[in-house]
Amino acid sequence: MNKLELITELKRLALVLENGEKALPKRTPAVLRQAAAIIEDGMKKKKTTPLCDLGLSVRAYNALYRHGIRTLEDLKPKSVSELMRIPGLGAGSAAEIYDTVERYIKEEKKE
Repeated sequence: MNKLELITELKRLALVLENGEKALPKRTPAVLRQAAAIIEDGMKKKKTTPLCDLGLSVRAYNALYRHGIRTLEDLKPKSVSELMRIPGLGAGSAAEIYDTVERYIKEEKKE
């Protein structure tokens, strides 16, 4: 299935879900796996690390996600004081995030 066919299939699945149909098409798991693989491949090419791969606490992850931060690359330019201005993050969560980002930066330099 090429990317255009996959996009069309995903849109069709979204319509099925929006209409509240109980039974999903049998191809649903395969389509979703293929879509995820394409997205992951694109992220690897762009050298992005998803927020969920950082191992953050649920509070920190949710606050960042709600604030529109989705990847490690979105976090790299942020200082602790900038992180503390994000609603739902306090000093502890900001420090946790900052330490995690620093750890990933050090690991990237080793590679």
